[in-house]
Amino acid sequence: MKKTVFNWKESPVVSNPKKVSQVYVWFITYDKKIVIVSKDGVNWQLPGGKPKPEEDLKKAALRELREETGIHGAGTENLTLFGYYEVSERGAGKRQDSPSLQVRYFLKSDISSAELNFSVSHEDRNQPAGDQVRYAGAYTLRQVEEMIPWMKESGEYKTLLRRLPELA
Repeated sequence: MKKTVFNWKESPVVSNPKKVSQVYVWFITYDKKIVIVSKDGVNWQLPGGKPKPEEDLKKAALRELREETGIHGAGTENLTLFGYYEVSERGAGKRQDSPSLQVRYFLKSDISSAELNFSVSHEDRNQPAGDQVRYAGAYTLRQVEEMIPWMKESGEYKTLLRRLPELA
């Protein structure tokens, strides 16, 4: 049986950008709400996805944010890398030799959640329908903890709260 292991690394730089398989953005509004997305209205996550070949990671994060939420501009020049996960597959007596990386950015915006006009119309329609984001919204930290149950125990969450204590 395979097991996926996530090892959090707090860092302003990525150890090996070529190994990045996914980028995600904590978009935090002026009124301290966090933007999250869903494909089915039940399972929620941060906006993000796969960088295109040779795409700059910051540009990939901003592209994914725009595609999945309609957010662009909104102080996006302040996007900050705060860490990444090394993701390894283990099981059947084998350990993945070279883990992939999942990068985390945060962006504190000067725009309130009420000012955001969410749209998923820029979502990539070439991907399977089940992989397309259909819902986006801004929620309080407590709501996000309920909507993404694993979040509260994650390394990224703990790092973010330490860096932005005003969210708690």
